[in-house]
Amino acid sequence: MNAKINICLFLILTIILGCKKDNQVDHPGAFIKYFGGDGQEDGFDVKQTEDGGYVIVGTTIPDGSFDQNIFVIKTDKNGNKEWDEVYGGVGTDDAKKVILSSDGNFVIIGSIEESDQGFSNIYILKISKADGSIIWDHKDIGATGYRDYGVDIKENLSGDYIFVGTTENVSVTGDILNTTDQIFGKIGSDGTLIGLSSPQGKPDAADISNAIAISNNGDLVYLGTIFLNSTNNKKQIQPFGYHEFGGQNFQGVEIKDNLSNLTAADIISTSTGYTIIGTSDVSDETESTTGNIYIVKLDEFAAAQQGKIIETSANEVVQSLSTTSNGYVVVGAQRPTNQEDDDIIMVFIDENLNVIGEPLRFGGEGDDIARAVEQTSDGGFVVVGTSEFGGNSQICIYKVDANGTLLINN
Repeated sequence: MNAKINICLFLILTIILGCKKDNQVDHPGAFIKYFGGDGQEDGFDVKQTEDGGYVIVGTTIPDGSFDQNIFVIKTDKNGNKEWDEVYGGVGTDDAKKVILSSDGNFVIIGSIEESDQGFSNIYILKISKADGSIIWDHKDIGATGYRDYGVDIKENLSGDYIFVGTTENVSVTGDILNTTDQIFGKIGSDGTLIGLSSPQGKPDAADISNAIAISNNGDLVYLGTIFLNSTNNKKQIQPFGYHEFGGQNFQGVEIKDNLSNLTAADIISTSTGYTIIGTSDVSDETESTTGNIYIVKLDEFAAAQQGKIIETSANEVVQSLSTTSNGYVVVGAQRPTNQEDDDIIMVFIDENLNVIGEPLRFGGEGDDIARAVEQTSDGGFVVVGTSEFGGNSQICIYKVDANGTLLINN
């Protein structure tokens, strides 16, 4: 009976969302909100704040503009906007992740363009939780003639920030001149850059950063994807870790599949090590591609212990995962067979990497994608991403309970 109620609830909300064109959808007790105007807005990350509300980071391109800026929104516990701010330079700027610092303020990582030549630097800024004002920012992390992107950041046990990104050596026309590599760095609590390195990757391969995890004892594991240009263009997942407070660095074993491409998406630390999520895609004889969820459990030294490809009848791209009371929850996008638009997908997985129940899908009249999920203090989950309405896109945030049910009646 409960399953039928939940299914009906999802169907009703999908119909409403598909028809509604205002910037938010309100129902008594519901938690479904949209932020944006007549331009293009995209949501990338969300965190629950100390006051029970939420901070959302994304991007915005105002209607009629060609410049993309970083867009930050602070809401109360019901998803109502308290303040928003825009940050950036003169070109295309991105925000990928936000974290709560130990003092309760917000630290954001992304990239910034301050010229019209197509070059970018990693951009890290710390802003006030009260009104979004900049406490400090660092706009010049990178090298001249390169396109550098920040993708993830964590605060370590010393109060400094460890970050990862990707660097591309590009020409003034935007062409990549050689391989793409990962960037690792550390920035102090006051915004001072402490260190930056770009280790040599595999020959004839492009290495990109995807995420970073930090364990309770301060160990760090970087997660990346290796594009093997010389081996049938296959992609592999590569974890790499080191002990920040002394000890031997440890190289995670490459995770590969001879029959498919593996693209990394996210990594989290657990009580026994780490868990990785990504996408496994296979091209058949017709050159069509089917993407499936790929999840791997690692030990404390980033060596794979258990992995599984979760196959469905639809094409999926996963973006983020979080822990639950009995396993994991994964979010991303799914395009069902015979459907032209992507829907947000939410999949619950147990400790043995088996899917719990049926995947949950949410969507409206256009493409929808979830890019971040976080467990909230009440045991539920908050999800942020992008929804299309009439050719425009807006940031979407919605709240579900521990079972993935939308909270229509609290």
